[in-house]
Amino acid sequence: MTAPELREIVREEMANALQPVNVRLGEVEKRFDSRVDEIDKRLTGKIDEMDKRLASEISMLRSELQYAQRVSVLETRLSEIEKKLGMG
Repeated sequence: MTAPELREIVREEMANALQPVNVRLGEVEKRFDSRVDEIDKRLTGKIDEMDKRLASEISMLRSELQYAQRVSVLETRLSEIEKKLGMG
């Protein structure tokens, strides 16, 4: 037997011996991908929920800021009126 023939036999034997390992690796990869997809969906849902809550909170804060600015203007006007009336 020549060296190339021996190499070919060894390659075939190694391929046959590794076939069950490759099948198992494929199964593990499928389970891993499935788990990653599941986690991704959960995290995406949580991120969407947080985004909605933050958008709502930002909207409320903007409204409060506008209200605070109006109150400040009214306080300034009231102070001016009190001064004119001699109350301040």
